[in-house]
Amino acid sequence: MQQIGDRIHSLRKGLGISQGEFGSKIGIKKSSVSSMEKNKSNPSTQTIKLICVEFNVNYDWLVNGVGDIFIKNNNSIHERIKYLRMIRKKDNGKGRFDHGLSWLW
Repeated sequence: MQQIGDRIHSLRKGLGISQGEFGSKIGIKKSSVSSMEKNKSNPSTQTIKLICVEFNVNYDWLVNGVGDIFIKNNNSIHERIKYLRMIRKKDNGKGRFDHGLSWLW
C-alpha cells in the first residue's frame, strides 16, 4: 500500500519538477521533500494543506490515497474558497491551516 511519501513523489514527478522546485513552492527545503518522499518523515498538516492548495491536489487522495489526484472544477474563486474551508474543517480546530493561509480569511 502506498504511503503519503509515495504519493508526494508521484505528484512531483508527474508535475515534472525537481525536489528543490517543489519545496520552494510550498516553503520547505529540498532535503525535507526528499525525506518525505522516502517515507522517512511525515509532512506536517500545514505542509499537506499547502501542497493541496499550491498544486490543486485532492486532500483525500494525498492523505488517504482515495479519489482523483487533482481537484476538478476549481477555477472559480467561490469553488476555491469552498475547498479551502473543507480543508480547514479537517484541521480539527488546531488552527495550523489558518496561520499558513490567513490572508484568505
